[in-house]
Amino acid sequence: IHQLLLACCGHPRCLVDGLPAALHERPCLLTNPNEAALIEARNAIMRTCKFNDVTNDYMRGMVYRWFNHYEQDKMDLGEMDAKGLLLLLPDGTKLLNPLMLQFWAKNIKFQVPNAMQFHLSQIYDADAVLGPNTEKRMEALMFHYEAVLRVALAGEPFSLTDFYRGGYVDSTLSTKVTAILPSVGNIVMNVDNFQGKEQVLGLLRQ
Repeated sequence: IHQLLLACCGHPRCLVDGLPAALHERPCLLTNPNEAALIEARNAIMRTCKFNDVTNDYMRGMVYRWFNHYEQDKMDLGEMDAKGLLLLLPDGTKLLNPLMLQFWAKNIKFQVPNAMQFHLSQIYDADAVLGPNTEKRMEALMFHYEAVLRVALAGEPFSLTDFYRGGYVDSTLSTKVTAILPSVGNIVMNVDNFQGKEQVLGLLRQ
């Protein structure tokens, strides 16, 4: 429920109209916010705020461009804002509407979610279990976030400073590298440990 409330922040109609509509449809939302209730709540907010007028094809194209740092500066932010896709924070930071992004990522109309949807969905799932003293659970969120950026780039050259911007990122990570994007839908591979050196190196080369 905390994630749902945060996803509505920055969009007045979500807070003023959307959340009351969701609570009206699912009175148990505050007492028993199970997965079914949260899905129905998101759907109610989408309908109330008329976000469902945005087509899946538009969302797909927009999401891939948004997470590709070569394309983001070329996007029509005015159109995105008019569709309710863009949130502007007081410090000037621009965010995709997290509610719509989650709705698209978990859209059940896609019987086989594409790689972008899969990793975005994993990010939301990882975020839902974060809380005080759960720093280690941040790892899954970061793995899948980088996967989203890699999928959006589709094999184009990148540097880690392109992905992670801030004063604490070492400048030695600015070298451009090209990494072939794996053909599998899930590009995050887990290993129990690094003792199998050849196996780990083989996965990194894929």
